[in-house]
Parts: sequence; C-alpha cells; structure tokens
Amino acid sequence: MAKFIEKPDSNSVIFLDKEAFYRDLKKELSRISRYGHRASFMLIEVEIFNEISEDYLAKIYQKIKGQLRTCDSLYFFSPPCTFAAILPDTHEGGGECAALRLKQIISQAEGPDKRPMATSVGLISVGQEALLDPDRLLNALDSDLERDKTCQILPRQSVPPERQIKVALLPESIDGFSVIRKKIEPFCTVVKWAKANAFDLISEKTRCVAVLYKDQDLQHHIHTLEFLRKDRGLKNIYKILLGTPEDFLSDFNLVVPAKCDPEFLSYSILKAFNSLKKGQMVDRAEDKRYTHILSSISAATHQLNQPLQIILGKIELLMLDLDSGRTQDTRQILSEIRDQVLYSADINQKINRLTKL
Repeated sequence: MAKFIEKPDSNSVIFLDKEAFYRDLKKELSRISRYGHRASFMLIEVEIFNEISEDYLAKIYQKIKGQLRTCDSLYFFSPPCTFAAILPDTHEGGGECAALRLKQIISQAEGPDKRPMATSVGLISVGQEALLDPDRLLNALDSDLERDKTCQILPRQSVPPERQIKVALLPESIDGFSVIRKKIEPFCTVVKWAKANAFDLISEKTRCVAVLYKDQDLQHHIHTLEFLRKDRGLKNIYKILLGTPEDFLSDFNLVVPAKCDPEFLSYSILKAFNSLKKGQMVDRAEDKRYTHILSSISAATHQLNQPLQIILGKIELLMLDLDSGRTQDTRQILSEIRDQVLYSADINQKINRLTKL
C-alpha cells in the first residue's frame, strides 16, 4: 500500500513504499526482458543523525522527486531516510547525471539539526544482455551504495573526536573562506595564519594542513611550520601551496592553482588529512594501487573511442542517405548505432566502477 502523509494545507503527498518498489521493480525487469531496453535503479540514502518528522521526510521526498523526470518513480525504502528510484529507458550515464544532480541539490539544504545533509547513491543500470533477478539487483544496489559512501567524506557522529587533533591553517585573505570553513569545520579546527593566538590554538593538535600563497613570504612561513613541528610537537604537517611555484615544489606536498575553487580546496584539505593518518603520508603500496586504477581507467577510456568513432561514422552515412532520399537502410543503421551506444554505456559503467575502488 502507498503511504499518505497529510499536509497542513490538506494536500497529500503520496509515498510509494518498499512493497510498491518490489512490485514495480519486477514489472520493469519484465519489460526489459520483453522489449530489450535499459533502465537504471537507485538507492538514495540521506545522512540525518537526529529523528525527523514525517513533514520533514515529505520535504526531502519532494526535493528528490523534483530532480527526477515525470516518468521516474520514487519510493520510501527504509527509515530513517533511504529512498529507491526506478528510471525507465535510462542508461548508466543518464543515471550518473541524475545521481550527481541529486547530491548537489540535497547537500545545499540544511537538515533538521542545521547541518548539511550528505547523500550517497547506489546506482545500477540493467539491460537485456545482463538481466538480474530482483534479489541480485538489490544486493548490487546495496554494494554500490556502500562504495559510494567510502569514496566521499560524510559527516558521521564518530568524526568530532578526530576534530580535536586536526587543524587547518589558512591564509588571512583566502578567497571563499566562509565556504571552506563550512565544508571542513566539522572535521577539524580552522585557524588563520594572522590570528593572534594561532600557535596556542594548535598546540594540542597532532595533524596540521597548512595552506599558503605563492606571493606570501614563503620562507618565513616554512620556518614557522618547522618551529611548530619542533617546538609544539606537531610532527604531521601537510603543506598546500596556491600557485605554480617550480622553485618551491619540493617544499610542498600539493600545489593547486592560485585561483582555486573553494569547494575543490576544501576537498583537497580533507584528503590531505586522510594522508596524515598514523603520522605518515600515503604509503608506496597505496600509491601503486592508485597507479593501477588510473592505468585501468586510461585503458577503458581508450576502448571508449572505438564505439564513438563507429557511431560518428554511422551518423555520417545516415545523413548522406537522408540527403539523397534513400531511407531503406535507416532502420539497420539506427540499430547498429544503438548497439554501439549500449557498448559505450557498458564501458562507461566499468570506468565508473574503477573510480570507486
């Protein structure tokens, strides 16, 4: 049965529940088997730590629903805030775009505790060539949801104790300071270089990510960091430079553009803290692992060129036929284009999985 939540204005919001999702899932898989199209399926988990009312749950449901097409179906899957969605006639690429759009929209809203709501999405695209039964598809969705959680830093309740030992040291006049602070402050203490008691604020910390400008007195700041390392026991320091400094490259762990997007810099700072775990940078074995992953992605993107070239050639032939008035081969050409699009989607799915390893 669908679940109804009555709103104060007497308009009702219909929640399709988990039972409805199972029923419609089986119908969609039958359609795929019968007609040979593709569909994408989602599990959407919104991170909310406190209890929420049904009214607030309805608002989240409406926010997600507003980012989907009218032909897509959305279901309340499980408490406290997990939804499922069926996107008919949707390849992996379209599903990934929808998932990214959902994450961006929901993360911009504040939860009931006034904290940003992080969102994870499990996504599986199914076609006739690799049809799954409902149970296997749900298991695959659960696995992909867990992969998505591990490849993004989410605000969890276990994070605040870690915040006590981490500090981000930022320039006084850095662009987008308020954005950066909002993104990283749940995970670390944020201190500006020019703050009068900056040294006292970081004296109890054990991990530091220091951001510097190229046009600052870099040698002075490097000496300051060395003082902090020796005098304050801050042994784990990760240095990020905003600029393109060939002369100072060896003094820094990471160099990013001087006009760096605040959200990208926030992500870089949080990744830097991950590199400082247990007082060490990422070890060579992990570096080697990432090298293999990047090599596999490079090979997969090279494979993607072949079907794209075939698609382009077929479209050129189709346009020539249309210009000359010949249409007898149109159906066959479109069928061949469709096969190559499916092949491209499978390669794209492989690339997507590699990026989540």
